[in-house]
Amino acid sequence: MRVTRRLFNVGRIGGDTYYCTNDTPEAHTFIALRQLEGRLADVRAEEQLTALDAVAITEVTKGRAMLLLKELNIFDRELDGITGSAGISGATQREAGALRSRISQLRESASHWLSSCVADDSCTPAEVSTEMIGLTAEELHDIVKPLYPRAQMMTDAVRVIIPLSIHIRRFPNPLYESRFAKDTRVATEFLHDRTDALLHIAKQWGGPECALQATLAANELGLLRDHRFIFPGLEAKSFEIRLAAIACLAFLWSDDGNEQLRLAAMNDPDAGVRQSALWAYGFASGEDAQELVRERRCNDANVHVRTFAEKAMQLDERGWWGL
Repeated sequence: MRVTRRLFNVGRIGGDTYYCTNDTPEAHTFIALRQLEGRLADVRAEEQLTALDAVAITEVTKGRAMLLLKELNIFDRELDGITGSAGISGATQREAGALRSRISQLRESASHWLSSCVADDSCTPAEVSTEMIGLTAEELHDIVKPLYPRAQMMTDAVRVIIPLSIHIRRFPNPLYESRFAKDTRVATEFLHDRTDALLHIAKQWGGPECALQATLAANELGLLRDHRFIFPGLEAKSFEIRLAAIACLAFLWSDDGNEQLRLAAMNDPDAGVRQSALWAYGFASGEDAQELVRERRCNDANVHVRTFAEKAMQLDERGWWGL
């Protein structure tokens, strides 16, 4: 005898869609728990905590710990909602308990890092911003095309970007409506983290200055995208810390950050920092960058900075990426 059964779409985990024959609260609870686990894995909390030892700017350490703790608190509240639902079974309850234990341990570690940061509170924000600037596949393709040989031979942006996506963090598009929408901004379900994309491209295809600054910034920033935590590093006595701050601002692209880069390119006492700031200002599309380059070529006290400025005035098709 043939039996017809209806299948219910209960949700997606990663790239997989799950169905069940009974649309029960327990099925939705299972999906919600697995989705939460997946998002926690994407945060790479253990890796972030380990990496804090190598951060040069104390205020960045504080910002990264604040960001991680904020995300973990969100996960903890969401887990409360899952475990409080009527559809949670014994097995799912035990798995939720194990996940809660892990989140609690991570929160404790992040809190310890936060309390151990000796930073001037007057120089850092009381709250860390979780805002990320996202790029669609088409926008990312426009950046990659002059640098990535494969992109120059293919017109389909999505096919070009797919191999890069495993290296670049993605996040849900808050403006997403439907993949059939004409506006790509609302037709894109996931966006690529702009800073993550810039860092990966710079390390893969950038010139010596570009790749070096990308490496410095990636090690320093982690997942922090709040440029306000970078500014104190520009005032550090150590030129290495000032270099790290310059590199971070180069890949965060903000008006406030660009103004700080312009000032550093003109006034920092170390020639190496001035040169790095000059590159960073141009790379971050600082206003009238070529005017600043011409001024530095004529007036900088150091011959190496003047030579670099001369080179920057003769950019090829790769632009600032190629330096």
